[in-house]
Amino acid sequence: MSAPSLREPEMRRVVRAIIDARPKRVSVGGGEPLLVPWWEKMFGLFKSAGIPLTVFTSGWVFDDEAAEKLASLVATTTVSVDGPNAAVHDLVRGRAGSFDRAMAALERLTRIRRERTARGEDSCTVALDYTVTRSGLPGIDDFVAEASARHTIETFLSGRALLAVLVTMRKILDDRVGGDPEPAAWALARSPSTDARGRRSRCHAHPA
Repeated sequence: MSAPSLREPEMRRVVRAIIDARPKRVSVGGGEPLLVPWWEKMFGLFKSAGIPLTVFTSGWVFDDEAAEKLASLVATTTVSVDGPNAAVHDLVRGRAGSFDRAMAALERLTRIRRERTARGEDSCTVALDYTVTRSGLPGIDDFVAEASARHTIETFLSGRALLAVLVTMRKILDDRVGGDPEPAAWALARSPSTDARGRRSRCHAHPA
């Protein structure tokens, strides 16, 4: 049995209470926030109050309309991933096709960000949140490298296997931080860098 959801009037009171506390930033996750019918109204309240909002999404319910709304309303849209490929991610999520939908959401967000920027319009930052598990560790270096090459994104790593990831990623990240003797992922967490194509990419490591 799923937990009951707040109704819109109740959520408005919660949002108002958060706004009154004047936080520097608010993050919204789930579950899937975009399944809430009135998510656009809620996000708009934070934008009107001048509070940056980060939204985490699986990308399962995602189309161009949702991407456009997020681009105009929030500071950062983060796509959550649990594996470097469909075999791992879909198994963790328990839903076939979820990896492909997550990647499609990332593609949409990147494209719409590019289009809005070309029109001189503001757009949200696009980020990737990779939860590291034992099954998702093999192949993570290639996955992060490819995602960084294809998209101007921030990559966040979390999970118990994080220290192993720092070692695994040293090979692909050392070039970007000029041979910093510290683990490259930590160096990138401190300072944005530029890839071979001149695009900025950051990787943040968050211990669980």
